[in-house]
Amino acid sequence: MKALTARQRQVMVLVANGNTNAAIGSQLGITRVTVDRHLADAYSALGARDRANAVGLAIRYGEIDADSDIRVPGVPQAPEGRQEAPGGPQGAREAANGARDVRGTPGAAERRTGLRGEAAA
Repeated sequence: MKALTARQRQVMVLVANGNTNAAIGSQLGITRVTVDRHLADAYSALGARDRANAVGLAIRYGEIDADSDIRVPGVPQAPEGRQEAPGGPQGAREAANGARDVRGTPGAAERRTGLRGEAAA
């Protein structure tokens, strides 16, 4: 893998955040054709076959940081240096009503079902 240029990295971060090539061009003050060229060069440097693969490889190779470079709509950005997911060290999600999602945690299935597999009341 060949390292990305600063501009290729900048374009890849915008791609990872769901922007179209036209939107990226508008944000960076360059044409869509120039964005296309930066992406083609980034795909080549990463050995990527498409847009999604390029983002995955850029994260894998450390060219972009999934924790600080990628914004998820409606989710507050984690403070700098924080590695664990919101809701606890296991990454348990919290529903709108305050209930924690415990799927996959030890004993969760037993708490949801009775002795004969009946739903717990």
